[in-house]
Amino acid sequence: MKYSFKARLLLYGALISIIPVIIVGIFSYQQSVKQVEEKVSNENVEFIQQMRSNIEQTLSIVSHSIDVLIDSPTINEAVRRPLLAEDFKLLNNIKGDFIRLQSLGTKVEEVIMVNTDQNWIVKNDGLERLDQHQDQLEYQSLMDIENDMGWVLLNNAEFSSSIINRDCPYTISLVKKLPEKTIDKTSMVLANVPMCTLQDMIADESGAGAKFVLDKEGKILIDQDTENIGKTLTEIGYEENLPTNLDEGQYHTNLNGEEHVLTYARSSNNWTYIYSASISELTKESNSIGWFTFSIVSGIILFCLVAVWMISRNLYRPINNLLKLARQAQPVPFTQNKDDVVEIERHLNELFTSKKGLEKDINKHLKQSLLFFLIRFYEGKTLDKHEILEKVKIYKLDEKIESWDIMTMIVLRYDRYNSADDEETAAQHEEWHTFAIKNIVEEVIHEHHRLPTVWNDHSLLILVGMDGQKENIDQHVYEWTELIHSYIEKYLKLPISIGVSAPFSELIDTPSALQEGKEALAHRLKFENNSIIFYENIKSGSRKKIIEYQYPKKIEGELLLALREGNDKSANSLFDQWISNIFNKAEYLGEYQVSFNQLLTKLLRLRQESGLYQYMLDNRTESDLYKELLKLHRKEDVEKWFKKQLLTPLLDRFHTIHESQYQQLADRMIMFVQEQYDKQLTLESCASYLHYNANYLSTVFKQSTGKTFSEYVTYYRFEMAKHFLSETTKPVKEIAEKLQYNNSQNFIRSFKKQEDMTPGQYRAANRKDHTIGDN
Repeated sequence: MKYSFKARLLLYGALISIIPVIIVGIFSYQQSVKQVEEKVSNENVEFIQQMRSNIEQTLSIVSHSIDVLIDSPTINEAVRRPLLAEDFKLLNNIKGDFIRLQSLGTKVEEVIMVNTDQNWIVKNDGLERLDQHQDQLEYQSLMDIENDMGWVLLNNAEFSSSIINRDCPYTISLVKKLPEKTIDKTSMVLANVPMCTLQDMIADESGAGAKFVLDKEGKILIDQDTENIGKTLTEIGYEENLPTNLDEGQYHTNLNGEEHVLTYARSSNNWTYIYSASISELTKESNSIGWFTFSIVSGIILFCLVAVWMISRNLYRPINNLLKLARQAQPVPFTQNKDDVVEIERHLNELFTSKKGLEKDINKHLKQSLLFFLIRFYEGKTLDKHEILEKVKIYKLDEKIESWDIMTMIVLRYDRYNSADDEETAAQHEEWHTFAIKNIVEEVIHEHHRLPTVWNDHSLLILVGMDGQKENIDQHVYEWTELIHSYIEKYLKLPISIGVSAPFSELIDTPSALQEGKEALAHRLKFENNSIIFYENIKSGSRKKIIEYQYPKKIEGELLLALREGNDKSANSLFDQWISNIFNKAEYLGEYQVSFNQLLTKLLRLRQESGLYQYMLDNRTESDLYKELLKLHRKEDVEKWFKKQLLTPLLDRFHTIHESQYQQLADRMIMFVQEQYDKQLTLESCASYLHYNANYLSTVFKQSTGKTFSEYVTYYRFEMAKHFLSETTKPVKEIAEKLQYNNSQNFIRSFKKQEDMTPGQYRAANRKDHTIGDN
């Protein structure tokens, strides 16, 4: 136990070095495992999203292509025809439409049209009679699906004739019943996509897990293993099916006794995309990270133990020498102590503790007592002239004060209203700022010309004095305050204001001078930031002729209107005019505060009307807002407060309201044009239909679409003209009449100006393109 300090040094060193290494190792391992698991999970989710996006895009293209196909005049005419020998041209057009649908990148390899009413079936390879077709019953059963349009899984083995042109056991078919606008459906169009095509779309190179797609009944629709087609998850070995209450997510289950994690996402057509991965595969990388971390941590611990032993031995050598010297001197009775450091400490404490403790206490109490005296003295609390002179002598300030012929009180105010820190951080910053400001002041004003500075209620009180006349101290105070202002602005960048009292010669008048300094500070609201205000200037200004103050009510009304209209630029400009008017014309503090409260009342009422009443207070009442406003003492703070608390939220709110209303109204106008394009259209007729003012509708439509109403009508009619020319055989004259042209020549001139070709040339060019496509 003689070397107990050495033993503890070894123990503490080992603990200090080993425990952090272990903590860091465990933390690193946990974070690494967590990141690996998150990475794998995110990769699975991204793969599912990509798989769903690829397949859904293909299905969407097929669906859109089928809609375009059945809207064509050829299909609409074929539904009503028996397709006899004389209809060979119509049949060729149908097959041409089928080929175009297959050539658009839709993944469709076969298009079949069946007409149970006219008893025929058309495929790429020709026309057959339905009652003579080997698969008549299979095709007729497809007419019994629940909806007029839907995806159906077809087993190719159940059909005698091929329904696709490649060797694939299953087919995904989009069935669309016709005619669209009748209840009794007599025909249907089948767009057949091979299962093999969709299987290729869900495959990836990693091969880490299984990928498949379920239909709305929970049965496997697409899988690399075709034997699983038509089965549920439990039927292929999983312990449980997917949860039905969520559209996407992950959950754990077992497959043949091995834990798996399934990532799934449902689509709008109730298909479910699943990625299944084994837990053991996912944790391989985590296990390797764990062993690697263990090896590194073990090596570091071994190194630390060796280093601690060597360092402790060297550190203990001077302690051992000091212990020997202390025992030889023995200034205090020797005790059998097992701790050698404690024994050394006893010898030293006896020598230094008493003296240092006493000096420290005396200095501390003397300084606190002086500051307490100055605060009571400045504030005029129960101190008579005799007591003041006695205290001044006790604190050795009498010689300095007696050398002064004239004095002035300087009150420096530090405002921190706009601090964005939390309370604890703000308190720390304030403590540092007050310390820095105090040091700057004491550096600028020599100790001979001032008493110790005192902080009281965010204000630094400085009593300065010197010999000579009033003009002498005025000049020095001006130079001191300017230097203090410039240094604080340069090094601290803090908002401060300085109030200076009128000069006085009797020490007993100091409390009155303090009030003068505070009164000067109270007028800083009217001046620029970081103001230096002399009480004598304020006092002389109050003797000027008083002009009756007029509140800018007109500007206020225009400001409220701009806020309701959501006009950011106008609202901010009007607010700047309002506040400039207040600060330019108001003379007294009461006028400022009344004006601020009046505007605040109007804005609170507007906020309640806009529906923001529930969302802006942050657990504050309206009275709290009034109190906050009264605490502001700078023009900059008032401006920022109004904009942050009320103007910006109100502008955002009304801007959102107007944008939503404008877009909805523009959409209704577009729908009106598309429904009435073949009639006489004017902005007035649209306004009458929608029950709005025409000028208002013109502004809304222009802001929402970038076009005027007449420009959009012309644009849409030309689009319809091109549609009629390319998709129908209507004469140009009939098209012109339908689009409300007075005669066909006007239409032809307008069309040529728009498209650089006549309607006839446009139709011929369009037909030529179709012919090339058919061939």
